Amino acid sequence: MLPRWAFGIWYSRLYPHTSADYRERVVPRAQARELPLSALVLDTDVKAPNRWRGWTWERELLPRPEKFFGWTEQQDLRVALNVHPSIGADDPRYRKAQRTTDSTLVNVQGKCPRWQGDTGPCVAWDWGRRSHMGSYWAVHDPLTQQGIDAWWLDWCCDASRVSMPGLPPDTWINEQYARHRRARGKRGFVLSRIGASWQNPDAARPGAWATHRSAIHFTGDTFPTWDMLNFEAEVTVREGMMGIPYISHDIGSFHGGGPRADSISDEMYVRWVQFGTFQPVFRLHGHGPRLPWQFGPEADSIASRFMRLRGALVPHLYTLARKAHDTGMPMVRGLPLAFPDYSQAYEWTTQYLLGRQMLVAPVTQPGDRPTTTVWFPPGRWVNWFTGERHQGPMVDTLSVPLDQMPVFLRAGSIVPLQTPSLGDQKREGPLRLRVVAGERAERIVYHDAGTGTEYRNGAHTWERITWTDTSRTLQIGAVRAGRYSGQPSRRAYHLTIQGINRPRRILRYGSDRGSLEDLKSWTYDSGTRTTTVKVPPQPVGESVQIKIQTATDRR
Repeated sequence: MLPRWAFGIWYSRLYPHTSADYRERVVPRAQARELPLSALVLDTDVKAPNRWRGWTWERELLPRPEKFFGWTEQQDLRVALNVHPSIGADDPRYRKAQRTTDSTLVNVQGKCPRWQGDTGPCVAWDWGRRSHMGSYWAVHDPLTQQGIDAWWLDWCCDASRVSMPGLPPDTWINEQYARHRRARGKRGFVLSRIGASWQNPDAARPGAWATHRSAIHFTGDTFPTWDMLNFEAEVTVREGMMGIPYISHDIGSFHGGGPRADSISDEMYVRWVQFGTFQPVFRLHGHGPRLPWQFGPEADSIASRFMRLRGALVPHLYTLARKAHDTGMPMVRGLPLAFPDYSQAYEWTTQYLLGRQMLVAPVTQPGDRPTTTVWFPPGRWVNWFTGERHQGPMVDTLSVPLDQMPVFLRAGSIVPLQTPSLGDQKREGPLRLRVVAGERAERIVYHDAGTGTEYRNGAHTWERITWTDTSRTLQIGAVRAGRYSGQPSRRAYHLTIQGINRPRRILRYGSDRGSLEDLKSWTYDSGTRTTTVKVPPQPVGESVQIKIQTATDRR
């Protein structure tokens, strides 16, 4: 189970950012655009004395680390760090590492990359030996204590190994990170390169990808091509079909704007951001520019809007993550998983469901208004952006302008949303519910503290919400079980109900049906047949029913 902040936006760039860059430029500009950045990812440049395998800070970039981490805490931002699990003999922590292992660390010179002039021996740990694991954590944990919240285990390129016969290092090392974090009251996960051992087959035999149960997989070092974007969509689907809930791509491509590839175009950047918006984990990363204002005005506007949408989707994504944790059903569900009896489901390899009710078909080709062919599964599907309806099963070719993406909600669906914010993605403000009418709908929304491990002991709640189409009634159930840190006592709701006629009156009934309120704060859009209504705060321990009366109802 990932922490809630992991479903915001991670910002990473292979660039020697200084602490002033983050404080004075990156974060203020993100705040000005209301972009929901939740994590700053420090890449390998920030480490010393070797930027690849160092275990102290490069003071030219972070002259006062304690002040920087204090500032990120004030901003409610989490910090992740790239780490290669080897150490140089010139590192200040090297002697302690050797002493802890009785001087059994081995020089693996020639198996560690050189990075920006790094020199000296390269020494690696054997994760199959208890003393080596203790040595590694002794080097590692001081950085955690300073303020590192998550670890990017970029361990493909060093001689990390597990000497126990038959045990794949990917499985073992990722699980040790997860256990180490849980023992310290944190969610147990690590950001780890997909198929890491395959890049270093001499060091150890790699394990099956499906055994990476403690990792967010990332597909690293990609090039800025439309074929690559299309392939990433396929990989997302295949990972979910293998039972892996979390995958992360370098949004914008790793080499886009870097020394080994052409700069990424505004159009490709926007399409990559749109793709990331509807992914399990959204992580901007690469050599070149990655933030909206570093592109043209149109790309800036569209990408910023989609990033805000990403922040709004956090309650939906967090609920899917908890279901994946409990049941093994992935967040991204390939069409064969959802519709196994339809042959077309096996033909559309880049489309997927994000949950049960949301159909996503990423645009992976260029053009001012490119055409995208979509297979609509059985049911009625409503375009998220335009309100256009499609009746499945059918194939349709759509023209998709740059400011839109083929995303559809099934008739009879409820999507929980929030007001996006920079920082830890806490539940501030009302819970926003997007309802697509046409059929009865039911949705359960998950809540917990967002961090820590108390959710494993019952410190969480489920909120049941139902829509009855025949009577146009939304029922929000009372939260009666579970308590968690930071749980609100009252909650407001903003409702968007699409596909009904203009209301004549909107009523709110209390939990005992004895209280009745005529809600006045609502609007109606006749073009999309959408009603929006604000429901005032109420105790979370009480249920509420919202009934919409139209001109055809009896008075």
